Amino acid sequence: MIRAEQKTWFKPIIAMILIIAFVILGWRFFYFQHKSADNLPHLENLTIDDLDDLIGYQPGTLRNIWGDPHQIRDDTIIYDLSNDQSLVLTIQFDRVCDATIQIE
Repeated sequence: MIRAEQKTWFKPIIAMILIIAFVILGWRFFYFQHKSADNLPHLENLTIDDLDDLIGYQPGTLRNIWGDPHQIRDDTIIYDLSNDQSLVLTIQFDRVCDATIQIE
């Protein structure tokens, strides 16, 4: 009889543990995929490794954190960096679709 009681509690406990783990992992995935000001690297400390992280941001979010861009062309936003470098962001469908650093 003890084994029958253990079996009735075992499955719901395992199911709850799996559901909680799935919810936590899902939340972490969507938190790090969401493009918000919390995840945006600082413009002064931007490296080539950070360029892929900029894809998906909206220009308004960048403007709120980094300030107004130094140049705006048709679908391109340009921020001047130190050491004669510029961050060139290509905008498509109101999102950054490409980011490069150009040396002037």
